[in-house]
Amino acid sequence: MEITDDVWKKITSYYNEYSKKAFHCSFATASSEKEPNVTPIGSLVLRDNATGFFFDVFPTVMSRNIEDNGKVCLMLINGSTLFWFRSFRKGVFDKPSGIKMAGTVGEKREATPEEKEAFLGRYKRLKGFKGFKILWGDLDYVRDITFTDYYPIMTGAMTPKAL
Repeated sequence: MEITDDVWKKITSYYNEYSKKAFHCSFATASSEKEPNVTPIGSLVLRDNATGFFFDVFPTVMSRNIEDNGKVCLMLINGSTLFWFRSFRKGVFDKPSGIKMAGTVGEKREATPEEKEAFLGRYKRLKGFKGFKILWGDLDYVRDITFTDYYPIMTGAMTPKAL
């Protein structure tokens, strides 16, 4: 599905809601030999213009695949138990149960202080914990993503086609 300004507003709304429960997106990449790889990435930040960025810190296979083939597809599922319970009770999903987006990833570059804050600000309540510094103490490099396509996850007959 083409990403228009209206569609992007829906995508960012879904992403902001769903990422509060899921804490990560699944990023799918492929090597130049077409070997697939799926990696959880918890640092994706969306911008206002069908782009985003993520911190390229841990995923060695994904990073190598991006160097070979800059295409990526990501998926985020609404992990809210309440969302699923209400949907099953009503027999319909009011919104997609998840989103998929395809795009192209750019070169690794140094993160700006604003980019670091845009990500770390979401987790400021965890700042005093030991794991915060271990996982996110060295957020030095990001990659930009330009999204080209969006696919709402349609969950059978419970998902109205109009979503």
